[in-house]
Amino acid sequence: HDLLMKNRDWKAFLVEPVPSIFEKLKSTYMNRPNTFFLNVAVSDKSQTTPFYFIDDVPPEEKQNFPDWFDQLGSFNREHIISHLGHAGEKHLKAMQIPTVSLEKLFVSSSIDKLDVLHIDTEGHDWIIIKQLNLDKILPQVILIENKHLTLHDDVEFRKKFQNKYEILNLGSDYLCYLKK
Repeated sequence: HDLLMKNRDWKAFLVEPVPSIFEKLKSTYMNRPNTFFLNVAVSDKSQTTPFYFIDDVPPEEKQNFPDWFDQLGSFNREHIISHLGHAGEKHLKAMQIPTVSLEKLFVSSSIDKLDVLHIDTEGHDWIIIKQLNLDKILPQVILIENKHLTLHDDVEFRKKFQNKYEILNLGSDYLCYLKK
């Protein structure tokens, strides 16, 4: 958020599949120039897929959840429960949402250059980032959540990016920047 607000000349494409969160995102950045909003999810195929998230939590129950509970969404139902426990199950919603491949997203949005690519998709991160064609688009910086990567996916991630990027482990994220 701070980087986007400081660098108002950057073109930003903000992708959010859940309609209520999408509306909050638009409200937060509506006065920021060069900002484009896409109400889809990125996956490895273009299709319609069930997506799970928490909704309709009454105010008196919100203290039972972490501050970020309403930003949590995943294609994996169990992933949501693993974060919130069974207390979240009664507020768990499923919605059919459209998905697009990373390539299709780039083409349909006329994206041919990225300064920063930030991926935080609650366990779907590798499925998205492995689609990035580094011969076509080479972001200056990549920030990706790594805490949900399997050991295999982590190894594959490093193989794909280590030749072109310095990879810093920030705990639950990797910060990758182009080597000079």
